[in-house]
Amino acid sequence: MKRHAAWAALIAVGGCAVMGGPRVETAQTGEMVLRATKPLSFADAAQAAYGDSTLGRAVARLAHLPYDDGLPRGAVLVLPVRERLQARVHEEEAADREFQLGLAAADVGSYHRAADHFREALRAAPNRIDVRYNLGLALMQAGELTEATEVLETVALARPDDAESRYAFGSLLRRRRAYVRAYQEFDAALRADRSHTKAAFARAKTLEDLEKWDRAERAWREFLADFPDDPLADNARRSLEGLPGKRAAQS
Repeated sequence: MKRHAAWAALIAVGGCAVMGGPRVETAQTGEMVLRATKPLSFADAAQAAYGDSTLGRAVARLAHLPYDDGLPRGAVLVLPVRERLQARVHEEEAADREFQLGLAAADVGSYHRAADHFREALRAAPNRIDVRYNLGLALMQAGELTEATEVLETVALARPDDAESRYAFGSLLRRRRAYVRAYQEFDAALRADRSHTKAAFARAKTLEDLEKWDRAERAWREFLADFPDDPLADNARRSLEGLPGKRAAQS
């Protein structure tokens, strides 16, 4: 299982105030949104958000970053009001415990147990998109395809420019034989990351599923031109060599 960073998506913001570099805004939900316009220590982030630099370690905990590393330029944090800060930290710690148990269960192939741990993590921290992503993967591996579809579609919609999220959703759709939509997800993954070899391979296979032989041939040739030394290259060559027989069998 692959852990993804939990960056929150902000839809509507109001009440902007600029405070000595970082921008602190108030969302319509009442939470605060801190935008780092330059590299920022967590003590300075806490001072900007709460007027109290001693809360920096709590802010770092919510950001899932080491306290000493600080925030990189361009980072965006969605933070609770001060009265909710410590409660949120405790929730995140509980979510992390369940998340790590889920990853450990997935590593040994216990996908149903992994999914249970990821669900518990989401109860503690429902906005953790990294947890939701891994829940979707565990459900897919466990054969719970209907629930996995809903989960991974939510992740793909939340992170439309993340190649791994789009590839995971495409893989699930292909398993469900929804080939047209699967192709669209693999194509989106490649637009986000041209070096995503698994998405390129899966896109070519999906064109075969759709019996788009000419396009499949082009896709395989593109794959071999772009990734000639990839571990999947031998499989791609065999697929390319097998296309004439598949085309003949169709006609």
